[in-house]
Amino acid sequence: MKVVVRVVLLGFLLVLCIASVLLTVWFHVDKPLVYFHLYRRSECTFHGTPLNKGTAFKEGCEKCVCISSDNVKCETVKGCVEDDKIHVVVASDKHALGGMITLVNSIYHNTNASVQYHLIITAQSHDHLKVWLNEVPLKFLDFDVVVFPEEWVNHKIVAHGGREDLERPINYAQMFLPSLLPNIHNKIIYIDPDCIVQGDISELWATELQPGKIAAFSSDCSHLAKRASMFHNRFVSYLNFDNPLIHKAGLRPETCSFNTGVFVTDLGLWRHYNITEELQDWMTINFQQEVYGNREGGGGPQPLFLIVFNNKYTELDPFWNVRQLGKALDIQHFYPSPCYVLFHQGVPTGQQYSRQFLQSAHLLHWNGRIKPWDAGAHYQYLWDKYYIGDPVREFHVIRKFKKKN
Repeated sequence: MKVVVRVVLLGFLLVLCIASVLLTVWFHVDKPLVYFHLYRRSECTFHGTPLNKGTAFKEGCEKCVCISSDNVKCETVKGCVEDDKIHVVVASDKHALGGMITLVNSIYHNTNASVQYHLIITAQSHDHLKVWLNEVPLKFLDFDVVVFPEEWVNHKIVAHGGREDLERPINYAQMFLPSLLPNIHNKIIYIDPDCIVQGDISELWATELQPGKIAAFSSDCSHLAKRASMFHNRFVSYLNFDNPLIHKAGLRPETCSFNTGVFVTDLGLWRHYNITEELQDWMTINFQQEVYGNREGGGGPQPLFLIVFNNKYTELDPFWNVRQLGKALDIQHFYPSPCYVLFHQGVPTGQQYSRQFLQSAHLLHWNGRIKPWDAGAHYQYLWDKYYIGDPVREFHVIRKFKKKN
């Protein structure tokens, strides 16, 4: 009897082993076919537009690369979590801290969307900002404060044109966004602190990056940008084309420049293309040999971005970066002769925009020497209505005339 039982058990185990082998073989043969239909697309397109081989793009937390015309490889970005928040990044030191506060307040007052503010600050201004953020209505906002390690760029900065403000380390924080915001893998909006937002920030957030593009910038050759500026708007104004490395990089002097004070980007793509490493490489090269162009280019991160993001950006709606508001008083510095204004395109910024137009613009940008908190700045009244006074009285707004009571 025991022998029979053992035979039956052995037979049963043998059947299980055979079944297990058959199931393993079946899964090894058929599972890739199931995976193919579930995860691989039949063609390489983005919203119906065919893409070239090697083009990378993002859809939510999925990072995809075109292998061929009928093969797209997609993978989920590690740590990526889709949320309904708009991520806005602003960087400032003590010199523009009031601008950061005013910008945040302007966004808050013009949108009902859920916004998370990522405020990048120098260690020197960290405590000051914390106190300021406790003021109403800022204390109810969703924000995190990140200290920028200035040693990342110390002894690497070379600026031209007498713009000492461009030599401050915080200007280069935008180069290191993935490192400063390690938990963000999707879209962010970066805005300089010399701006205010008058439109709904959710409209800027809706900007779509075209396949193969890493960011969206406002072109200096748009009709609106050219109308507002008497300054050059080509690469030749910012880069030294006598340097052979500029030619080797495939850059052309007549290429339209773009403004880096406001942009939309995807940090997942930024990491994929190693943008920070490229920017750092060019920063090192410029320290060793001149890459920046004439004094109008000035310096700062702008020339670096022009080099690295050449042909890698989508054009931003120009109404989301109405600029040159801080350059109106730069004319005498750049062009001592008044004849320049008469015989070249453009006139001082202050005479270019009507009040009605500026009030309808989505974002105002006081790029240039004269900031909206300085004496003599144009259109101060538009900036002043969003300013929240400094509780510790270290940041000073300078006005030529006091309002009568």
